Amino acid sequence: MEYKDYTKEQLINELQKFQRKLTKQKGIEKEYKKIEKELSISEERYRSFVEHSGEGIYLLEFENPIPIDLPDDEQIKLMYKYGYMAVCNDKMAQMYGLSKGEELAGMRLIELHQTDDDPENIAFAKAWIASDYRIMNAISHEYDKDGNDKYITNNCIGIVKDGFLIRMWASQQDITEKRQLEIALEKSEARHREIAANIPGIVYQFRVSKDGAYSFPYVSRGINAIWELSPEDVVNDASKAIDTIVPDDIESVKDSIKKSAKTLENWIGEFRIKTKTGEEKWLRTSATPHPIDGEGVLWNGVMLDITARKQKEEALRKVKQLEELDKMKDEFFSSAAHDLKNPLTPIKGKSQLLLQEYFGEMNEKQRKSVETILKNTNRLIRLTDDITTISRMRAGVLKFEMTEHNICDIIEESVENMELSAKEKHIALIKKYPMAMPPVKCDKDRINQVIGNLIGNAVKFTPENGKITVRAEKIKNNVIISVEDTGIGISEENQKRVFGAFFQVGSKYGGTGLGLAICKNIVEAHHGNIRVESALGKGSKFIFTLPVK
Repeated sequence: MEYKDYTKEQLINELQKFQRKLTKQKGIEKEYKKIEKELSISEERYRSFVEHSGEGIYLLEFENPIPIDLPDDEQIKLMYKYGYMAVCNDKMAQMYGLSKGEELAGMRLIELHQTDDDPENIAFAKAWIASDYRIMNAISHEYDKDGNDKYITNNCIGIVKDGFLIRMWASQQDITEKRQLEIALEKSEARHREIAANIPGIVYQFRVSKDGAYSFPYVSRGINAIWELSPEDVVNDASKAIDTIVPDDIESVKDSIKKSAKTLENWIGEFRIKTKTGEEKWLRTSATPHPIDGEGVLWNGVMLDITARKQKEEALRKVKQLEELDKMKDEFFSSAAHDLKNPLTPIKGKSQLLLQEYFGEMNEKQRKSVETILKNTNRLIRLTDDITTISRMRAGVLKFEMTEHNICDIIEESVENMELSAKEKHIALIKKYPMAMPPVKCDKDRINQVIGNLIGNAVKFTPENGKITVRAEKIKNNVIISVEDTGIGISEENQKRVFGAFFQVGSKYGGTGLGLAICKNIVEAHHGNIRVESALGKGSKFIFTLPVK
């Protein structure tokens, strides 16, 4: 029907309907504008809140929704894979060393945390999942743009829809400074606990109350090893510890405690205890007293087990006693040897004159008797020389008179002194050295003593009808002297010990066991060296060197 066909009343009615529709439409438009304005104001408030908040605020989006029925570890892997920063305020950006939130927008979660396996962050994520994706004041460990540690408290709300995690709204605060102080404190406390637990002794607080009662308000576990008590045994009553102090020491310990409490000077003392197992130990305590207002005195101190030190001190005291006795013995032997040698020198001289028939001819029996006297006199002289030398060596006062000598002359004299001993056993004593030898700077008597000892040993250990060869030669800058025999030889094991003091191949051969030790000392004092070459049953060869002048 067209408007031309409407009656006037119908047209008025249609016009009224249209006017009502128009009025309704204007009301809707007005309401929409009102809502739009309110929404704009709300958004502005929210934006202002986010931008000016003292906390970091952000929206974490996930490119792909994460099924919440997956195991925790798989969910966390997907969070790192798909998570990115959609929105954040400047405050949050500043926590990471940036200026504006736009600098974080679009950053992947893995970039923000720098790793997907930090134990603290994994624990945080698992706690968030376990709390149905709503968690408050949870700490995460992160890093700023320069790689510095950051500790953040997080309030996180996950948006879950149809069984999928799609995004997360969160706020956070930077607690790095506080957390670092806490970590430093935790490390310090742990370090002090470790020190107290591992210190070789007891760290303690000892208290004497105003009524005179003893207690240990604190004592480290070291009391177990030293006192065979637990901290709990003495925390309120120290009598179990005090009762272990040996009777001879208890009064002095109590007196020292009273004195320290009265003067407030450090309590330092040493005393003995007897443990439950019967072991006696020496303890040393050192503690600083602090008065407690009207409640007695408290000492902070350390107690050490000094048993080993005391044992060493006692052993040292005994060693010193032995050293004194040893010194007296050396002095006695040295004096006795000196007194013994005095008459031996003229006996030797007279015996040699007799053998030279200076006082007239002798028959064979007389000659043999004088030879025996001279042989034994020479042996006693060597013995007294050895005793005197070893005594001076031990006392550190052995002196050397260094002058130039022809080594051949010294060998001749040594061989001459040993000829009778060799002759008695029908041992051939052979000398081999060139007519001209360079001079050596040495103490003639000491080198004579060395050669005499070596020849004497060779005679002693060589069977009858054997052979001893004394050689000398110059090699480079040294004169090499050797004494070789056809005797019983020395085992490889004994060759390592043969130059030690008091070492003897066998008691049946007699001797003091000092000769070779003396030889070694004398040769080394001349900047030479001495060694042995030997094989059992094939004889021995002792070689020593002296530097050419």
